[in-house]
Amino acid sequence: MQPEPFGSKTPGLGGFVFMGRRLSALLPFLVLLAIGWCYRSTFGFDYVWDDRAFFLISTDLREGKFLSVISAPVLAGTAYFRPLVMASFVGELRWAGGDPYWSHVVNVAIHLVNTALVGLLAFRLRRSFDPRRAAGWIVATLAMTFFGFHPALIESVAWISGRFDLMVTTFSLIALLLLSSSSRTAVWLGGLAFFTALLCKEMAVTLPVVLFLLLWALRRPDSSLREAVVASLRPPQLWPYLALVAAGLAYLGLRFFSIGAALRNDPTLTALLASPLIHAGFIGKTFAFYIKTIIWPFMGMGPLHPVDVASIGSAEAAGAAAFLLLCLGFVAFSLWRPTRVRLLASAVLVSLLPVANIVPLMIVGNIGHERFLVLPLALAALAVASVDTSRWQVSAMLRSRLPLLGGLAFVAWTAVSVMNLQVTLPLWRNDLSLWSWAYAQNPDAPFAQYSLAGAALRSRDNDIAREVITRAEKNGPLPLRLMVPYGQYLIRTGQPQAGVDKVTEALSKEILPHREVEAAGLELEDAMLHRQTFPGWTLIYAYITLAEGHNALRQFKEAEHDAKIASFYQRDNPVPQLYRSFAIYGQDRWTDGEAAFQKARTMYVAAVQPEADIIRESFLRQLCTKPEETPAVCRQVSRIFKP
Repeated sequence: MQPEPFGSKTPGLGGFVFMGRRLSALLPFLVLLAIGWCYRSTFGFDYVWDDRAFFLISTDLREGKFLSVISAPVLAGTAYFRPLVMASFVGELRWAGGDPYWSHVVNVAIHLVNTALVGLLAFRLRRSFDPRRAAGWIVATLAMTFFGFHPALIESVAWISGRFDLMVTTFSLIALLLLSSSSRTAVWLGGLAFFTALLCKEMAVTLPVVLFLLLWALRRPDSSLREAVVASLRPPQLWPYLALVAAGLAYLGLRFFSIGAALRNDPTLTALLASPLIHAGFIGKTFAFYIKTIIWPFMGMGPLHPVDVASIGSAEAAGAAAFLLLCLGFVAFSLWRPTRVRLLASAVLVSLLPVANIVPLMIVGNIGHERFLVLPLALAALAVASVDTSRWQVSAMLRSRLPLLGGLAFVAWTAVSVMNLQVTLPLWRNDLSLWSWAYAQNPDAPFAQYSLAGAALRSRDNDIAREVITRAEKNGPLPLRLMVPYGQYLIRTGQPQAGVDKVTEALSKEILPHREVEAAGLELEDAMLHRQTFPGWTLIYAYITLAEGHNALRQFKEAEHDAKIASFYQRDNPVPQLYRSFAIYGQDRWTDGEAAFQKARTMYVAAVQPEADIIRESFLRQLCTKPEETPAVCRQVSRIFKP
């Protein structure tokens, strides 16, 4: 191969003037540095949303048995089997002690690895029809820029729990790189990468079809579907698919052995989608949501995308179903008249199938989430980088202007993406900023109301909690989920009896399994709740709030019982243990209270333990405003704490 001279042009790249092999090879590294620089602010972010359950509340990841932790469903009541990511959380917690700095460093590092892998695949695609290395590096840079700065990836990078999507993309891209190799060893390693991708998230299940489309685009994009299928059934082209079958069977065996379930859908949503037309329309709306987010991610971003399925009428459903048919028609046309871009665009649509609500997803009434787009966006970046303008049938005048127009459009899109990234990233800094953003977009969404009220109360910002509750009350009776933070708000604003009454009212409409245990004459400490089928998140919060309220009312025996109930629903939650220790102090049992507090303290991550100490001191000082009621405890308080 003859080296291209300095200043040569390559067809299909819009007449980009190359500055030599060495300089063009540096461009991908410069893009990686720029992406890392843009995401550096996340290193100072807190744990938010589900991160709190994984890292701050539950002790399972820090103290539980490793195999039992990684082999259980990620969240109670689901069939999310993702042991590899859970193993990364366990290792990180035990190494870094729950410091969010290192969690964010890991997420950004994985995002940079994914961006580099996208570049390598784009480089291989370009080299399959253009042998010049400089052209390959330029295309790799374009693909990496599109992927790395895409605003839809902010959620998966800035939110630690987005690591499921980051890691499934990492191993999926590694699998595609290895399986598209001519080396048999690399192919079987690709099968192993597919197996690990499945262990990160179920979304990797579409990889065999994606691989078929990628290999078709890579090797013979002008061949017919029949020719592509026949070629894939002949050795050595058959080996990648055999590797995938072996890996898939191994994964299914491990999954059924560990959790015994293939999938679990949202029963409420499933009931609303009983009509085939409504269901087809909902799938079409889901595809429209994701395609719009890929193409134009600058509006409507956020952690929540609620949809009221019950309000979808026949006309709207028919229109959305028509869009679904349009997507299917595009895939059919791509298989009939294939090109690299069409095949890769079809791969994007195929990769969206697991999150297209064909099986209704358990995502709290949302149509989808941006984090689900990490893998589809990697494939979309390859499609964008595969555009070859030299094959377009256009006039000579337009052809001469395409390079400038295309270059300006890409630069403008990238600039807007970077600006969007800089504006949106800070909104993920902590729970209060995140849910304030979500609430501003969806003020009538119960989940946004509940999450913001809870975040405000954790931050001791009672004014925000009051605003949320007041607005919700104007719209009618409060949702059950919001009545619990309302009760906590009342308790913390000097109305503990009203708060206890509010939470008790909410609980009167809930299923309470602990009552069956108590009715059978068993101690709650001796009973075990199967949380895989009964998550009980609202109940945990409710009984913690009741314990707080009864402590404020100096009804300490009731508070201790409330704390025991909350622990029954989640053994590894330190908050019930903390309130139980306060209730024991209130019964003038210093030694028992100290033992209970130390148990609660050790259940918190190291970074939160000082906060538990402060809360304890504040409670004891308040308790001893009436020292005659707890003389033994207050003697110890006066000895330990300065006046």
